[in-house]
Amino acid sequence: MKQAIAELDPEHNQFERFVTHLFRELGYKTRWNVIVQGEVIEHQIDSLLEKGGRKLLIECKHHINPHRLTGLGTVLTTWAVLDDVRKGPNPYNNIWLVNNTKFSNHAKKYSAGKKMKLIGWNFPKGGSLPELIEKTQAYPANIISMSAKERKIIMSNNILLVKELASCRPDSLSKKTGLRKSRAEELIVKAKTLLRA
Repeated sequence: MKQAIAELDPEHNQFERFVTHLFRELGYKTRWNVIVQGEVIEHQIDSLLEKGGRKLLIECKHHINPHRLTGLGTVLTTWAVLDDVRKGPNPYNNIWLVNNTKFSNHAKKYSAGKKMKLIGWNFPKGGSLPELIEKTQAYPANIISMSAKERKIIMSNNILLVKELASCRPDSLSKKTGLRKSRAEELIVKAKTLLRA
């Protein structure tokens, strides 16, 4: 799963879109790629979340190298966004930083002091990225064995989760992607099998 997430296409913001789909599975109302006005400037926000009256900003950091740390500089920049947005016309409660790797100790310490949530690989315990994915079965669609061309076609059609692939009908998936109907059916069966495992 770690490698599949690392291989999400940065050019098409697939990690940011994947995270948005994941939070939707967790019961949040989501909006992807939104401009939010701060006190001083506008900010491009990867995802907005709402649930139970709380409004949250999500900043995503995707690393192709799954062993790279997300450091203090990224956390400081993310906190600065929240600081500006909180003083703007539409204040948000908090900002969460989600990545597909680990955080440096300084990043964890600073975020804890500011009460800013970090979600990464095996952090925090009980709410890490892989734990949230397992809890909701929101596996990335590219975890299924398929060619690079098929992966690109499927994910460019906003089918980012195995669940979304499993819910497709072979004829509509074939029509939407240009895949042969028999191949579309094979991929859907693979997706359903993974979800039952």
